[in-house]
Amino acid sequence: MGENTPKEAPADVIAAAETYLARQDRAEHPDGYFDKAGRWYPSDTEIQGCCGRISGPTRNYPYPYMLHCRTAVHIAQLYGVAVGDLKRQVNRMRPTPREGGESYYKAVAVVNGRYFSIFDGTTEYRLGETTTDRARQGHMGGIYCYDNEADARRAAVPSSSALLHAPRAILRVRAEGAYCRYPGDKLAFSHVTPLEVVCDTAKLNNNPGTIATL
Repeated sequence: MGENTPKEAPADVIAAAETYLARQDRAEHPDGYFDKAGRWYPSDTEIQGCCGRISGPTRNYPYPYMLHCRTAVHIAQLYGVAVGDLKRQVNRMRPTPREGGESYYKAVAVVNGRYFSIFDGTTEYRLGETTTDRARQGHMGGIYCYDNEADARRAAVPSSSALLHAPRAILRVRAEGAYCRYPGDKLAFSHVTPLEVVCDTAKLNNNPGTIATL
């Protein structure tokens, strides 16, 4: 082995990275339980010190712990490894950015059980139906989505958005075609097809920061 050949990561770092990727792709779920009101809590073996900084679940927003338990910060504590080591190993295992697929997430507004663009209030997203808007750089086109559910939940929208105060849902979508990548892991794809409702009618808090037109 040459001097410049990267050393294999420790087994616990590899295991942590495998768990992170599996949870991001929803092939694996954090260990926990639902109460009678449908709020999710981590089990005694899942909960870590970082969970103490997370606001508790409510009836309208039942999954803050579940979303947190999919993050690199939480999984690093779960396995007792450094976050930086975990992220480097994830990059080794998934070294190139994805350019489409079925594991992207989009926040939408919920109106009478139907899903609409939070920004314009008129574009409707239906399961199994593809919506098309050619992606162009500079936020000049495309349908916005994120690599993971947590980032979709935190997506900020302009204060003038038509459905700013409507209940929200997170959809897992298939993203295809020409795309643009922006800071904060926000992407704009030309074709987006909703595949499943991940979190329905949750009133997700807007997070001030880079505005993402949804």
